[in-house]
Amino acid sequence: MLLLVAGLVGGLVAVSTGCGADRTAKPASTAEAHSASTTVDPRVGGEASTTIVGFGPSEPTTTVASTTTIAAPPSTKPLTTAPPSQLLTEVTAAYDAAYADLLAAEAVMDENYPALPNHIAGVQLEAIRSRIRSLKADGVSARGNASIPWRRIEAIESASSVAVRLTACRFDNTDAVDSTGTVVDAATRPYRYVEAFEQVDGVWKWAGREWIDQSSESSDCALPGPS
Repeated sequence: MLLLVAGLVGGLVAVSTGCGADRTAKPASTAEAHSASTTVDPRVGGEASTTIVGFGPSEPTTTVASTTTIAAPPSTKPLTTAPPSQLLTEVTAAYDAAYADLLAAEAVMDENYPALPNHIAGVQLEAIRSRIRSLKADGVSARGNASIPWRRIEAIESASSVAVRLTACRFDNTDAVDSTGTVVDAATRPYRYVEAFEQVDGVWKWAGREWIDQSSESSDCALPGPS
């Protein structure tokens, strides 16, 4: 998906490179992951500042050699593989609401869309707004395609009572199109992210994103079998 920012979303924000996604961008190294950092989201094509406070490094994900095009989640993988909890339910609901607002903002290409701050905050919100402005300046807009969007929550980890991160796989169904309606960046594969959430005034808000696939061309999100 075009995902505007950080992945605009699947693609914060998921976004596209100038007009197309940066297919050569590399994720942060394991040593760099889960600390305050700036990484390039392959679906955004721009920089998305991601601040994840209080989390240590995690094991790298498996590299997959070939690019896989997915239109629906593998049937053998459920949409949530993290252990159930009230915290997971609350943060996942905020994540879904944030994406819904992001998609609505992309549909009208309005960086000041009133609902954006409802469940998005901080650097993620600013990255999304900046990306929408950049795409508009380039004459690029977002358009849904026929693919089925999906997301899978693989893990949840809390650093404190007000800071949580989700490990999530996403496949989004938004393409970037130019003024003639020509697709300049198409959603073709899932991506794995660490999504940072902070509780602001009692509301969970999407506050940052880090792309953690080891390959810019594929993700083990697309592999069949248990996670």
